[in-house]
Amino acid sequence: MMNKFIKNLFFLCCTMVLSAGFVACSDDEDTNNEQNVTNMKWLTDGTWVCNTDGGAEAGNIWKFTEKGQFYHFACTRTGVTQINGTFTVDGSNLILTNKETSQTLTFVRKSDTELVVTYEGKTLTYNHSDGLTNKPELNGTTYNYHNLYTKLRFKDGKTSIIIPEHLQYGGNKELNLVKLSSQIERALQLIFKKTTFSDTKMFVEQQDDMGNVYNREFPYTITSHPFYENYQVHTLSYTAGTESHPYQVNFYISQFGDRLTLMLDTEGSIETLAHFYCIAYESVTGQKTTAEDVEELKKRIADCYDECYSLIVMKK
Repeated sequence: MMNKFIKNLFFLCCTMVLSAGFVACSDDEDTNNEQNVTNMKWLTDGTWVCNTDGGAEAGNIWKFTEKGQFYHFACTRTGVTQINGTFTVDGSNLILTNKETSQTLTFVRKSDTELVVTYEGKTLTYNHSDGLTNKPELNGTTYNYHNLYTKLRFKDGKTSIIIPEHLQYGGNKELNLVKLSSQIERALQLIFKKTTFSDTKMFVEQQDDMGNVYNREFPYTITSHPFYENYQVHTLSYTAGTESHPYQVNFYISQFGDRLTLMLDTEGSIETLAHFYCIAYESVTGQKTTAEDVEELKKRIADCYDECYSLIVMKK
């Protein structure tokens, strides 16, 4: 019975939801001896966007100014954080100071467009880009699936939740989050095979059980959030689910040349998992779930994760 339930869940994931990711890369390091901030136009001109997992948070961007100020935006397991402060350069060290802490990052300039940063045992690659300064130009553009990355880190190896008794199905009392995440990952690869954007809608190419190809239509909106001066962080939102159980999905979206990246943070991932289960439960049992059911599942799922986010990369 559990296999039947998972199959139903997988099918619903394929047809009702979007989520996101990409795989990292790194290079051999050179040395950098520039110490004067005013001589570091390569560092202070533009935005630096993290292109590495390395165990750090996703959706990680920096802005450094010629006046020695820094601005940092990141999507973490506790939500979105945005901090700013001052920085100084000492050899190959960036010393960051804000109202609460002081932190030293070791950096290597690979080129004017690539920066490698090490801190707390983590090595991260950043690419220079002005891609976040403007709203992504999506209208009339078709993107094909390129890569998917999902990050899961569980608390104390706790990979399953106890399903609330009134939501249990087929005698199963636990839901394995590793298995569910694997099914969702497979579904996402199918979902993002090909997506065409208009000004207001996404047309997602999908395939039914008979092999027939068709487009699903998702109206979407993009909201811009200030990051630094004219630099913006953008959120793409759309409604997923079923007619009787709709819910909103929010992605952080960036466009870099021919590459489009979508990121679903930890909070969004947990909420999506909870809705997946409720929709599948309704489909299989014919019984309705409530907002309280979703909140209870979210709480139980959140208790299992230290980190949980997804990113997807698409290319023109």
